[in-house]
Amino acid sequence: MAESGSQAASTAKDDTKPQTFRIPDEFLRDTKKEDEKQEDKAGAQSEPAEGLPMIMFINGSSGGHVGPALSKKFSQVVGSKQVFDLSKDKPNDVLAKLFDNLSKAEQAGDSRATGVRNHLRVLACGGDGTVAWVLTTIWNLDLKPPPPVAVIPLGTGNGLSQNFGWGKTMRPEWLTSEDSMKQELQALVHARQRDIDLWKVQLAHPKAEFKDDERPDALQIVEGDEQVPRGMKGMFTYYCTAGVDAEVAYRFHKLRKEHPGIASKRKVNEGLYAGMGVRTGWFCGAKPLRETVATLKVKKSGQDWQEVKLASNIYAILIINLQTYSGGRDVWGLHDSDRTGGAKRPEEAQKGFRKPIFDDGLIEVVGLKTGWHTVVVLAQLSRRIHGKRLAQGNEVMVEFRDSAKTAGHAAYMRLDGEPWMQDISGATQEQPLTVHIKHAGKGSMLINTDKLPGTAQKAMALAEREEQLSNPAPETSKHVQRNATLAQN
Repeated sequence: MAESGSQAASTAKDDTKPQTFRIPDEFLRDTKKEDEKQEDKAGAQSEPAEGLPMIMFINGSSGGHVGPALSKKFSQVVGSKQVFDLSKDKPNDVLAKLFDNLSKAEQAGDSRATGVRNHLRVLACGGDGTVAWVLTTIWNLDLKPPPPVAVIPLGTGNGLSQNFGWGKTMRPEWLTSEDSMKQELQALVHARQRDIDLWKVQLAHPKAEFKDDERPDALQIVEGDEQVPRGMKGMFTYYCTAGVDAEVAYRFHKLRKEHPGIASKRKVNEGLYAGMGVRTGWFCGAKPLRETVATLKVKKSGQDWQEVKLASNIYAILIINLQTYSGGRDVWGLHDSDRTGGAKRPEEAQKGFRKPIFDDGLIEVVGLKTGWHTVVVLAQLSRRIHGKRLAQGNEVMVEFRDSAKTAGHAAYMRLDGEPWMQDISGATQEQPLTVHIKHAGKGSMLINTDKLPGTAQKAMALAEREEQLSNPAPETSKHVQRNATLAQN
């Protein structure tokens, strides 16, 4: 009996969706350390993949530990061979082998491999650290073309996800409804590619201890020689912070690591995080950051280093690449209407601040004051209240020193969501522990413009306007006109 038109259309739709993101199995050979024992519900794939081929990296330890359930659901939709558990398979190993397989297939005349290479998408499922890990891995491998990255937010802050329109948190129905997940994945088809600045960071000191079990995944320990100083080096995309803000994050991270069951829900995480802020003395008793930071310097292209004075009421600094922080908060003051970044005070105007954009090659340094000031800034009670704008440049140098007032001979730092306690024993004013941040290049992100929050939408509009001013071209679409209007408001 022949199917009705509606039934046939429904069947075709159901059959097409799982295949939209599939990659031929031979291109995935040896990308996993362990052979797949289970049979993919989506079936083997050997024909040319229609639509957008995709691989997924899932950090099972992020946020509420929903990684395993999400991995199972994704495996049902696109096949388990394209879903990678970061506790077992690292982005570097997977992507290097995948692109090696593609290169060999292209040399053998397989046109499908070229299609996969040119249209590949990467879905990072985790927090800010997970997304940054994937982005920097793609950059380090020098993949051509670099596959753009989309996000499923599983972390606590999920700033990168929010800035690029992928939401504040994962929708629970994705774990129970296959149709809901398929629908969300279709957003990748319409998402737009945008560059994002990537930053190199290097910590160095001949005597300080660099602990392997403390360091973020994004940093590697360097033993040092005549050419390279001893320390750690790596990359980041979102932020590098120091001070009480990082200490709060470190204590929360340590609690969650020691008691995994306590961090099963996002609201619980946020409550615990707030409690840590009180316990660290941020509201009363914390030491000003200048007790441990000997010098803060910033440099712009073609200019000399400029020292930035830290006031006694600055307890944390955020060296930040994107326009929002801590769950979408506008800490720089992006909503200020004037073109120079809201530099209404004479001392700010003299610094030549411009409104920050995520792909302009500049990074911003923002100061947070007392706990009360930070609460007001992060609560976004007023667009007129934001962090203390300290500097903007292509390079930043932070020099730490140990002193009698330094608790535990340590400084607290945080890199793209990963906090750690850095030993600074032996660091002096004359021989400080240095943190050098420098622009490295650009990565590629996917932006879901349909779901951009207010601040991120304004940043995107500003970036589009800058691009139009730099590369004038006739454009009369309603979309661009609307974004130009948003950038001016």
